Amino acid sequence: MNESKHRKLLLEQINEKDIIDEESGNNRYVALTNDLVYFVSIGIQSGHFFGKKIKTFPIDKVTSVDIGKKILASYMEITAAGMGGSSYSKARYTEHNENLVFFSNSKLKRFQEIAEKIRSLMNKSKNFSSNSGTADEIEKLHSLMKKGIISQKEFEQKKNKLLGQYFF
Repeated sequence: MNESKHRKLLLEQINEKDIIDEESGNNRYVALTNDLVYFVSIGIQSGHFFGKKIKTFPIDKVTSVDIGKKILASYMEITAAGMGGSSYSKARYTEHNENLVFFSNSKLKRFQEIAEKIRSLMNKSKNFSSNSGTADEIEKLHSLMKKGIISQKEFEQKKNKLLGQYFF
């Protein structure tokens, strides 16, 4: 696989400074930014003989990153909410699965590092979204208090409960 072609294609879409990590697999090129994972395919791997494809996985939609090892090669598979993989039922471990990158066993440690970075970003994204959900709930409670539906004391109790602060 010619890594420079894949990287060049990706850099037509994003700024090089945004790339946190990247690595070349046997069938795809993987790049990671703070908010997206990119799988870059050129040629038959893209679905067309002379095609080019960049598949993106938003970090906040990624539900799992799996690393597996077979006899001759290893793989990284990304599962994301609302983003299906291949329509082939037997394509789970084939080059037709767009959510899968194969790589030589000698790169196993390198892809494990990338997977850990993705998981770390997933955790940060989930913490952020749960914190923003908490803020939304507090705003709703504050609105209820302002309308006189709940008292100041009820507002404080519910707010502290949402923030994980329990006072007795």
